[in-house]
Amino acid sequence: MTQVDDLLKVMKKTINQEQGPFTCEVDKGMMMKIPWAVGDPNPLWRDEKYARDTRYGGLISSPYLVEFLRFRGLSDYGRTTVRPVTPLPGRPANVVGGEEVEYFQVVRPGDVITVSRRTTDVKKSWSKSLDREVVIETLEQSFTNQFGELVATHKSTNIKILQKT
Repeated sequence: MTQVDDLLKVMKKTINQEQGPFTCEVDKGMMMKIPWAVGDPNPLWRDEKYARDTRYGGLISSPYLVEFLRFRGLSDYGRTTVRPVTPLPGRPANVVGGEEVEYFQVVRPGDVITVSRRTTDVKKSWSKSLDREVVIETLEQSFTNQFGELVATHKSTNIKILQKT
């Protein structure tokens, strides 16, 4: 059995196991800092007066809020780990192979968002460019509000790469 097979075996145990949930109340300060941090000038997320005169009738969050909550749920700013961590054999490097985000509801100040995450697939593959086997992991995260409404989904593919021995 190779190191990649060992990694695959451990990672397959995580398929369909929910990680989380993690809940966060979204406040106006958080909502307004995110677009400033990423350089998004849209006044809908940052200017209350402007936002009041739109069809939304007030501030709504930038779509980048999903990314912020996704990473906060993984690390809680490094203070604690809020998701179970399975030690992976061989300490593989991780390369993001792709992401897809779909939005369904706007988020407003005071909303409480719950994030849950699960691995949906793990498989071994051959990388021609790396000239080695890799493990490909598919993840899904869902974001729901305090009313149980789906706010967004995030799907990603990660490529786990072990160093050549």
